[in-house]
Amino acid sequence: MLIDKFANGDRPSWLKIVDGLYPNEYGMLYTHFDIAIAPLQNTKFNHHKSPLKIAEAGAYSMPIVVSAVDPYGLHWENDGMIMVPNDTNAWINKLTELIENPMAIGIIGKKNRQYCESIFNLDIVNQKRLSFYEQCISNTQDHH
Repeated sequence: MLIDKFANGDRPSWLKIVDGLYPNEYGMLYTHFDIAIAPLQNTKFNHHKSPLKIAEAGAYSMPIVVSAVDPYGLHWENDGMIMVPNDTNAWINKLTELIENPMAIGIIGKKNRQYCESIFNLDIVNQKRLSFYEQCISNTQDHH
């Protein structure tokens, strides 16, 4: 696993590990970084996780590099998300490529924000829910 490779302190200067935060400080972490990462192993448990990391990064106009597994595979149309195979060298190469191209980070980050505003915006989500509920009620009434 990527983090295990760097656990002994032998890691690139751009890789920072943050630990021991209070919950109200968590969101502020995004202001200290240019790229969000969400590595996941391909397990049954992880397939049922939410795409919250995508939304968090999008709220800060950050690109996010994710493992090529669900739940991230469900958001393949997000141009602000970069899927990488679960291979240490693939992760290092992709992150290095991004770090060496700050303009791309900004462009991809804006795309992630736009995607998240269209998918995770509660006004839009609640409107879809309302439409769904109204359709269910209408279908129920049609059968009586």
